[in-house]
Amino acid sequence: MLSGVRENELELELAKSKADVESFEALIVDKERKWLSASGENETLRMEIKNISDCKASAKVVSALKSTGAAERQALIKIPYMTEEVGKSNRRAAQMAEQLEAAQAANAEMETELRRLTVQSDQWRKAAEAPTAMLSAGNNGHFTELTGSMDSNCSP
Repeated sequence: MLSGVRENELELELAKSKADVESFEALIVDKERKWLSASGENETLRMEIKNISDCKASAKVVSALKSTGAAERQALIKIPYMTEEVGKSNRRAAQMAEQLEAAQAANAEMETELRRLTVQSDQWRKAAEAPTAMLSAGNNGHFTELTGSMDSNCSP
């Protein structure tokens, strides 16, 4: 019974770990999308600066270029961290799967042992019924008292 409870706990923890992994993967995809967007915007701004015939770039374009460059650097910094978190979650999910497998194996062993004990108990019960039936058969279903005399002239 304890094995079944532990198995349920492990299944819940495994499901939570899988959900965490999916969440981290979605977060990485979102960060990569933002990074690609920022990179594209950054490249667009660089092209705009090159196309300006005038040597004086507007302050707005330069500011936007700097902000997208900062966003790109932040995204690049966060990607390895998120990748590491996904790896940790994958390892934890694998450990939970191993523990669940072990709990299921232990549960199967206990069920086999329980079946064996049930069969053995039934055999003992049947073995006890035979002498009981023999003792009670001569006295209309009542046990005979064996404390009386063993003389042959005594009637039971």
